[in-house]
Amino acid sequence: MTRTLLPYGRVQTSSAAEGLQLAILAPGANPVLVARESTIIGDKRARYLDLLSRFRASMSKVAEAVDALGASNERSDAAISAFVTACKLKGGAALVTEIRSMWGGMTVTKLTQGAHSTQLYLMDGFMERLDARTTLKLPEDRLEEMRVEHQSMKACHLTVEQLRGAHTALVAELEETEREFLEAYRLLIRDLIVNWDEPELRATLRTFERGA
Repeated sequence: MTRTLLPYGRVQTSSAAEGLQLAILAPGANPVLVARESTIIGDKRARYLDLLSRFRASMSKVAEAVDALGASNERSDAAISAFVTACKLKGGAALVTEIRSMWGGMTVTKLTQGAHSTQLYLMDGFMERLDARTTLKLPEDRLEEMRVEHQSMKACHLTVEQLRGAHTALVAELEETEREFLEAYRLLIRDLIVNWDEPELRATLRTFERGA
């Protein structure tokens, strides 16, 4: 293994940017480093680190939203199961068969184990058909609970979709900015090797392992 001043990949590039910022902002920062960085990199470091921070925050938000959707899905599944059980107690197997026919005849397990988007789509249609069957004698408390949990799951699913869309756009912007910074950073390193002392450069900026 060897150690190089030239980063490769996001982990090393982000580490290089963070290390460069610490070196530039350090008390008594070398004036050659400061001047050459300003000339060669300009605002690319600040823009990259800002996007990187937003990218990490976005990842965290998406993960939190996915967890919230999972928890909401579990509550919705439980509410659907409780509703069907209550229907069986109230109207017997005939009522359960009638209920299941309104979401395609599948079992509760098959309905709730499908993709979130599929479950929401089927349940939307089911709710519409159920609302049209005003003569059915249904367990109203369980029905209301199922409606509430379904709407909650829809809101959570929408949040996840919106956050993922925003994150995808942010990733594209980050990748472009990262390429710009990395190109400028490599130019800076090559310039400093000529215009500064390389051992001091290695002691100031971060180095990275490379396979032989």
